[in-house]
Amino acid sequence: MAECVQRALWQEKLRALQSALEICEKSGLPQTKSRRQNVLFEVGGIRRRFGQHKEGICTLQEALYANEDPDPLKRAQILGELGVLYRHVNQYDLARSTFKQQYLIASQRGIDGEAEMCRALGNEGMAVYNIYQSTMPARPELLREAFDKLEARVLRAQKLQDRLSRDDPHSPFVSLSLIWQKIGMDRLTLCYIAAGKASEAVLQAEASQRLQTGEEPTVTGYSRFFYGNALWHNGQPEKARHVWSAPVGVCGSVHSIRKEPTNETVGYLSLLASAGVDFDTYDEQGFSPLDYAVLSDSDDARRMVDIVLNALRTSIRPGLELGARQSQGNATGNVRETFDEIVTAQVEEEVSVRLRLANVRRY
Repeated sequence: MAECVQRALWQEKLRALQSALEICEKSGLPQTKSRRQNVLFEVGGIRRRFGQHKEGICTLQEALYANEDPDPLKRAQILGELGVLYRHVNQYDLARSTFKQQYLIASQRGIDGEAEMCRALGNEGMAVYNIYQSTMPARPELLREAFDKLEARVLRAQKLQDRLSRDDPHSPFVSLSLIWQKIGMDRLTLCYIAAGKASEAVLQAEASQRLQTGEEPTVTGYSRFFYGNALWHNGQPEKARHVWSAPVGVCGSVHSIRKEPTNETVGYLSLLASAGVDFDTYDEQGFSPLDYAVLSDSDDARRMVDIVLNALRTSIRPGLELGARQSQGNATGNVRETFDEIVTAQVEEEVSVRLRLANVRRY
C-alpha cells in the first residue's frame, strides 16, 4: 500500500484510538486499565512513525504505568518502543537501560518473548554504538560491546528461524526472524567501519544482500544503504553510488531512509545527497523521495525536506540545461549569465511545482 495512503490510515487509526482512550477513561468497562494501556501503546507507536518523538515518549511512559498488573510481554513491548524513541532523541544511556529491562522481562515469556529478546539485543547494541560514537576520548570496550550485542542478535535470529522452519514453518516469526537477522547484519557494518575495518564491513553487507528476498522493499532499500555506506568508507565511491541508485519503480535507499525521520537518518540522507545520488526517482508505489519527505511533521522531517529539495535541484538541473542549450545554442559572456539565470529559474519553478504536488498527495 502506498505510503501516503498508509499515513492516512494511520491518521484515521490515531483518531479512533484517541476516541477509544476517552471511552476507557470514562466508562466502567471490564479490564479498563489493560485496555487503556493497549491503546496508549498503539498511540505511541503511531507517534514514532510520524516522527513525533517527544509526544511518543510521553504517551509510552504513560502506557508503562497505566496498569498496575500488566502482562509481562506487553510491558516488554512498551519498553522496546520506548527505547527506540529514546535513541531517536539521543538519550542513549536511557535507551540502553530500557532495552536491558525489555530483554530481562522478555526472557521469561516463551516464543513471543524470544522475538522481543532478539529486538532488544540489537537495539541495545545500537544504543551502545551511539554512546561509543559520542564519547571522547574513545572507549574501545563500548565498541566491543556493540559488536557483541549485534552479533548476538544475528545469532539468536538465525536460531529462531531454523527452529521455527523445522517445528512451525507457518509461524509469522519465520519471516520476521529473517528480517531481524538482516537488520542486525546491516547494523554490524557500522561497527566494522568505526573499528577501521571497512573491507570487513563490505563483506558483512554482501552477506546481508544475499539474504534479501525483495518481499520487504523498505527493508531491502535500507539494507542497500548500509551496503553502499560500507563501500563508500572502503574507498569505492562509484560502486557505492551504483548500489544506492535504484531504477525507476524500485524502492531505493533514498525512499527507505525517508520513511522514519530521525537525527540518524538525516545524516544518512545527507550522505546520499552529497554523494550525488539521483533524487529524481520513484519507487514501486509511484512515490518520490519528496513525496515521502513531506509526510511527517517534526524537526528532523523538516531537515530532511531541505536536503531532498537541494538534492532534487541538483538532479533535475542537467536535463533543464540540455533543453535550454538546445533552444539557445552555445552562449558566452553576458548571454551565458542570462542562460544560467533562465535555467535556475526553471529549476526553482519545477521544484516548487513538485513540492506543491507532494503536499497535495500528502492529504
